[in-house]
Amino acid sequence: MLARTLFRWPAVVLIAYSIACGTPRAPDYLTPSTPSVVPTDAGSDVPDAARVVDTRGWASAADSPYKPFQKLRPECLIDHGCPFEPAVLPPCPLGLDPLDVTGVLARAPELSGQSVLVRGLLHARTRMTLMDCNFQCCNSVGGPIVLSPLESSEREIAPSLLLADEANSHAFLCGGDDSWLCCTFPPNVEVLVYGRIEPIPTERFTDRVSYSLTDVRLCALRPYPPPAELGVDETGCKLQGRQYAPEEHVTIGEQMCGCHRGRAYCQPNDSSSCFYAGEWLPDKSSILLRRSCEVLQCKSGNWARSPGDCSLPMLLWVGFALRSTALDPKEIAKLEPLPQALRELPGSIRIIARVKANEGRNAEQFAQERAQQVKRWLVRHRVSPEALHVEIERPEIDDGRPPLVHFRFVPKSRSSAPRPGP
Repeated sequence: MLARTLFRWPAVVLIAYSIACGTPRAPDYLTPSTPSVVPTDAGSDVPDAARVVDTRGWASAADSPYKPFQKLRPECLIDHGCPFEPAVLPPCPLGLDPLDVTGVLARAPELSGQSVLVRGLLHARTRMTLMDCNFQCCNSVGGPIVLSPLESSEREIAPSLLLADEANSHAFLCGGDDSWLCCTFPPNVEVLVYGRIEPIPTERFTDRVSYSLTDVRLCALRPYPPPAELGVDETGCKLQGRQYAPEEHVTIGEQMCGCHRGRAYCQPNDSSSCFYAGEWLPDKSSILLRRSCEVLQCKSGNWARSPGDCSLPMLLWVGFALRSTALDPKEIAKLEPLPQALRELPGSIRIIARVKANEGRNAEQFAQERAQQVKRWLVRHRVSPEALHVEIERPEIDDGRPPLVHFRFVPKSRSSAPRPGP
């Protein structure tokens, strides 16, 4: 509890919208199915999209791998992986004539209660709490999967159709934390969805969604099955005797494939996307690996690694008199919680002293000695010197405050290398 008090900031809870990002990709699809039968009664004026479609072999709510998200520890999903993998979508048969999402929404009152075939993109329509988590992942992200128009941007909130199932309210959901999003069905995949149009009660209208497709069946329109020569296991892809790391992808002809937890995820070779934990991310995407305090940045199809700043400011300032390096007893009292805090939250502390321009030619020496005084006090109170790092900073503008020493906490790295999931 002592450490929590030291590192707590005022928690402000906001609601933010986010739409799952990534380029269209599909998992290791099943063998293509036979064409569905679409009855066409002579003389009927009912559009093909509103007729009965043979959806045997298509995915449904029964294929949803949903498991409740239980945050039993502060570690982040990006380090430990999702509790499930998205359901596999079979490839769509040929010869169907679907409506698009925009057309269905324009005729929704007329089509209400009918089963229709709709073409669109699966998108995650999520909300996230924005709380101060320090270096942990304490926020929750969650929301439904919707069917959006093909022309909609991945980041816009376009009018969409909610995917629903009367028997399983959790079938089409995404959830996660500050670091990663886990979805029951793969987002950003072009699909056909067959389901019954139902209005959503007015009090439940949300995020430009007023109608649902209920009791749905789904298939993928642009499947990219992995090449036969690609091997897949729990550690990544295998090709021609080479084992690829989990975050590496393989280029084979006109396809690029990544492997995660024994499944292959392939897409057209665009030479710029990067693969991580079952997701294709666009060029210039960045991921903070909090476990190892590294940043991965996608650069033209390859991940570039660099050190990340996982330190956080502490609500602690130790003041000194002008042109003095002596620790005042009242200021010493502020230091007393630090040794216990480091035992509760293993890591190191950056001791940062500010240079005061009005202290003359010896201003930097004063600042250095103040930081050293604080370090010596902490070492005398059983803090390892290796966990204490002295720095000085030179503000461009003097804020008028007395000489201060402040602190940043750096959590201990818990592994020597990042890994995308368990």
